[in-house]
Amino acid sequence: EGARTEELLRAELVRIARAKHLFRFAGSVFGPHPTVPGAAQDVGRYAEWINAALRHTELYQKSGLLGNVLPWAETTDHAEFPLCTDADFEPCVANFRNGWVDLSDPDVLHSGGDAPRGRHCFDADWVPEGEMRTPMWDRLVRTQVVKAVWKEGMVLGEEQERVLLVLEGLLGRLLIPLGLLDRYEVMLYLRGRGQTGKSSLFDVMQAIIGRKWCGWLTKASRDGPFKLQACLHKRIVLCRDATEKLDAMVDPTLFTQMVSGESITVSTLYNGEGWSGVWTTPMLWGGNDALTYKDSGNRVGRRLVQVPWDFLVDDGDFIMDIGREIIRDELPHVFLRLARQYKALRAHVGNGRFRTVLPQSLRDFQQAMAEESNPSIGQLQHGNDKWAVERVEGGFELLQTVKAAFGEAFSVDDAACKAIGLSYDRKNLCNTGGTWHFGLAAHCNQHHPGREGKREQKYCVCGIRLVRRD
Repeated sequence: EGARTEELLRAELVRIARAKHLFRFAGSVFGPHPTVPGAAQDVGRYAEWINAALRHTELYQKSGLLGNVLPWAETTDHAEFPLCTDADFEPCVANFRNGWVDLSDPDVLHSGGDAPRGRHCFDADWVPEGEMRTPMWDRLVRTQVVKAVWKEGMVLGEEQERVLLVLEGLLGRLLIPLGLLDRYEVMLYLRGRGQTGKSSLFDVMQAIIGRKWCGWLTKASRDGPFKLQACLHKRIVLCRDATEKLDAMVDPTLFTQMVSGESITVSTLYNGEGWSGVWTTPMLWGGNDALTYKDSGNRVGRRLVQVPWDFLVDDGDFIMDIGREIIRDELPHVFLRLARQYKALRAHVGNGRFRTVLPQSLRDFQQAMAEESNPSIGQLQHGNDKWAVERVEGGFELLQTVKAAFGEAFSVDDAACKAIGLSYDRKNLCNTGGTWHFGLAAHCNQHHPGREGKREQKYCVCGIRLVRRD
């Protein structure tokens, strides 16, 4: 009798779903959006919806079998009440009241016919670029670009336009899964002190993507191998207050794989197999400090695009709820701005390397952050109080000599040296009269007749000479 009752209740749920064109997804029941063609809206979590849907039935009132019907709703697919996954949403589509756009070209509005069901839905009209109105967003973002309070009527310089393109373009890149429209293998990191609006920007991005689709990495995240479990099956991973040490947040090797969209394995509680697959979730990080990390081969450094976010607005110009105002009044237009800037960024990069589009100010900032993250790079650039570093083409210093000058903690590799125009390698050297020089066999034989092959291999930093300061 109990099984028969459950079957009748399930049949009633399917009947209601069929009549209203409902489907199940991510713990909720969804139905057609009333004003946005092709889009869906959340009509309630499973338990809430089941209770509301069956409230009118005498059988449900008497049986009280929610505990039996709920597992079916959570796990069992049905042709007329489908159990959907994220793959059932078009990742590059955004639905608006007057049509839909493909984010590969957000300037083209499609209308008429059956609109695809996109990941993004806005109960507002799509507008062409000239009609976008984002005064509070401009105030938040452009203030950091110009290092002054942004006001209507101000004009960006050429360098500032390029900084804004990189910043907003990379924010637009967060709207879709990794690898769909580019292979940049980079992640945006906003570095700056508190009270400068970083949290407001994170709030806006969370509102654009949707709270339930955001995974968060924080200082309080679970330690150990299960830290990333809460970020699985999300559409973005946000970290608004990264610790100084990268490995306190996530393993550096795993971090590089996530940024690049590679295959990874994530340990999960209560599942010994864990999750394995291609990581396609983009990330946005921010913090007060430069990230520090051990970076063999510059694997971490070349994946970070660090943007300064450090201009502190005076109290008289401070807007307390600027993020809330943007979310309330400007969200669809901010979304379109970011999508259009991402399109423009891809056009600038073309078939080249992403780093080639960085304006000089951002290149200088990357270098400053690299030196802060690895003091050894700064020493090779500027020396210390006892030793100056001169750039000499064809010159070199033994690693042991550099360590003696800068301390045993000095540590670089070839990638770090190449980042500042030097090289680090193991060379064949010959010592003549107490002076080391590159040891070609002919030279060694000339200096040491009968001792062919007696050269020594030593690690060198090439392209410099150390000069003692007066």
